[in-house]
Amino acid sequence: SSHLLSSPNSSVGKGMEVRIIEVDKKLNRLVFSERDAHPEEAKLPKVELQFKEGDDLTGKVNKILPFGLLVGLTGEVEGLVHISEISWDRVGNLEEMYKVGDSVKVKVSTIDPGTGKISLSIKKLQEDPWREAEKKYPLGKEIESIISRVSSYGAFVQLEKGIEGLIHSSKIPYGMKLQTGDKVKVSIDLFNPDQRRVALRLV
Repeated sequence: SSHLLSSPNSSVGKGMEVRIIEVDKKLNRLVFSERDAHPEEAKLPKVELQFKEGDDLTGKVNKILPFGLLVGLTGEVEGLVHISEISWDRVGNLEEMYKVGDSVKVKVSTIDPGTGKISLSIKKLQEDPWREAEKKYPLGKEIESIISRVSSYGAFVQLEKGIEGLIHSSKIPYGMKLQTGDKVKVSIDLFNPDQRRVALRLV
């Protein structure tokens, strides 16, 4: 075995998670390692963190991943900014927004004491635009805007940058054709900032 237990007898009868590292059919031998079962945990830096959850920090982009940014903080400590925590707006190609080595300001969202994983956020350093917009669009308010896009289940109306409302197809009169760019007058039926959902009806 590649891993020797300090007290083998204490492990008799107990379950453990292992990773198979060698199979020798000729010798009918199976070699496994308990240590290698958690390679990601073995790589975690054993250092005392100089920050806590909720702290605002400045880090450096170490790696750009399809699902977020790996940000270096202090020493060997790294944290992940998941793509959903980059911006309150829709995020496109991260490689067009950031480069390795870029300095970024982040907020520490969570620190998992079990795994040492650190979750970071960039968007939480800014006000949620949906919370501000909620004050501007109370139920029943009438506004005039344009159709930003049309789908099989209705037409979307641009309220402001990053915020659209939906006129559901069930609320569009039979035979009426709404197209992108059309100017319409609508009223607010629902404004839910948590679900990022706005329901509209034609006035």
